[in-house]
Amino acid sequence: MKQIDARTILRHQPPFRFIETVYLTSESRATAHVPSAPPMTSWAQGAALSVLPVEYAAQLMGVLIRTASGDTNSAGVLAGISEFTWDYLAEPLASVEVRAAGTRGAFHDFKADFFDQQGIVCAQMTGFIHMSKGQDVAPVIAQLTQKTDAPLYDILGFSRDDDGVKMTLRTRPDCPVYAGHFPDAPITPGVLIAEMMLDAATRNHTPMTLHRITDLMFKQPLFPGDTADIRLRPMGDHSFSATLLRDGKRLARAKLELAPVTTSELIKIHQS
Repeated sequence: MKQIDARTILRHQPPFRFIETVYLTSESRATAHVPSAPPMTSWAQGAALSVLPVEYAAQLMGVLIRTASGDTNSAGVLAGISEFTWDYLAEPLASVEVRAAGTRGAFHDFKADFFDQQGIVCAQMTGFIHMSKGQDVAPVIAQLTQKTDAPLYDILGFSRDDDGVKMTLRTRPDCPVYAGHFPDAPITPGVLIAEMMLDAATRNHTPMTLHRITDLMFKQPLFPGDTADIRLRPMGDHSFSATLLRDGKRLARAKLELAPVTTSELIKIHQS
C-alpha cells in the first residue's frame, strides 16, 4: 500500500478540497478517509440531499489517475454520474474506495463504494471524469479572497405546476467555493449543480431525502455570475427529469429519485 499526499496533486483548494491522504492499494484501486458529514455551510445542502460524497470519489479518482500516469499537472473534472445510490443515509461516513473501470479517450470510468463507521457499504456510484493533458507549470496555491460564507446562488424566480418546476437562479461570485474549484479557473462544481436540482425539486415541499441520481451529464460549465434556469419534469412519485439551461442552451441533465424522510432519518438529520 502506497500513501499519497493528495494536497500536492489536486488542483482543488479549501473549502472544496475534501481528500487529504490517499492510499493506493493497487494500480487501479485507491481508498481515502472522508469528511464524516457534509459541510454545514450556506453553499451546500444538508445530509438528506447532499451529493458531496460523489465529489469525494471524483477527487480520489483524480489522484489515482494522475499517479498512475505520472502527469500530476493534468486537469480533471467530473464529467458525469451514471448512478449514485444511497443504500441508507449514513451519518457519519468514514471512507470511500474507487476502482478504475476503463478509459475512453480522455474519459475515465470508475466505480466507488462509500463506507460507514462499521465498514458497511452505505452508498455506491459509477461515473466518469474528464482529464486533459497537463502543462509543465508550478501548482497554483491560492488564498481565499472570499471571507464570508456566501451562498452559491440567489433564487430569482420559482414556480411549480402540474407540468413541473422552473427555478431561475444567479450564481454568486463571492461564494467561497469558487476560490477552491478551481483557483486558476473557477467553475461551478458539478455536484453542487446536482444539489441545485434537488433544491428545486424539494423547495416548498415536505421533507425528502435523496435516494438515487442517474444519467447526470455535464455539457458546458456554469460560471460565477451566470443566470440559469432549472426545469424539472415529474416522472412518477418523487422522481424527476432535471435540466439546467443558460440562455436556452442545456448545460446539464439528470434524473432524480427522492424518498420521504423517515422519522429516524429526520432525527439523525437534526442531530448532524
